[in-house]
Amino acid sequence: MNEQPPDDSEEARLAAPLLEEVFGGATRRFRAQLASRTGLDSPVHVAAVSHSTLERLCTHDTYADAALWCSFHITGAHAPAYTLVEGRLLARLMGRLFGEGDVEATESRARGVTEVERDIGARMCRELIEAVCACWAGSEPLVMRPGAVARSRRICADVDARTPYAITTLELGGSVPHGCIFVALPATAWEAVAPPPPVAPTPPPRQGQRTPRFERLMPVQVEMVVELARLELPLRRLQGLRVGDEIPLGAVGEACGRVGDRKAFFGEPGTSGGVRSFRIARRVDSSSSN
Repeated sequence: MNEQPPDDSEEARLAAPLLEEVFGGATRRFRAQLASRTGLDSPVHVAAVSHSTLERLCTHDTYADAALWCSFHITGAHAPAYTLVEGRLLARLMGRLFGEGDVEATESRARGVTEVERDIGARMCRELIEAVCACWAGSEPLVMRPGAVARSRRICADVDARTPYAITTLELGGSVPHGCIFVALPATAWEAVAPPPPVAPTPPPRQGQRTPRFERLMPVQVEMVVELARLELPLRRLQGLRVGDEIPLGAVGEACGRVGDRKAFFGEPGTSGGVRSFRIARRVDSSSSN
């Protein structure tokens, strides 16, 4: 069997072992159903999980002997899923079912797929997909409905060839496989079983380094008031003030910058560039003010 180049994306790497686990459980259910229908207990196992595009699926030599293509519509997915059944598998299953023994792959290719093989193969794919949905490990249930069945890859003509797929290869048979079934799931389905990439832990603060707090409050605007002086006036004097009166503030010393009712800075008032300014001389100790 020709190897298909794997996708080296992080999502593909994380999803591969989980897909193997999903299909491992599905193949056990599928094997029991196959034995119940045909009376033949044929081993089924996961041979490989690879990641590629729909274009590679339709052109790579690995899938050249796929005689039956079945599509499945996935709820919420951007592309359908596909099952590909090799012709040699269909022929050998039919030969054993009717007591004809094993049929060579060359013979099955020469005569093509019969209507009976087509119907049995499509039913076999439906039962396999039901088993996959039952064993799905994603955060959301996997729901797939049967779509078109065809004898060629033209069934994929309406899907973007660049669509990424996870392709699970299932082998039926013992030491000499009867043939393969390939299950191709679009990225929106197989990424659902991949856990999120691990988040790097935040390093602890260095000794003496203060841990920042209230980061979410930093954009909030607060009012700052600069006071030149504070003085007390009798209520009678305050009531008698008129426009033009002067209020002596005493000697000009430090001005105080307040945020709310708390002192934050001390400095000197003045002008800069023709506008009033406040030059900060020192910050009020936060431990004393808070």
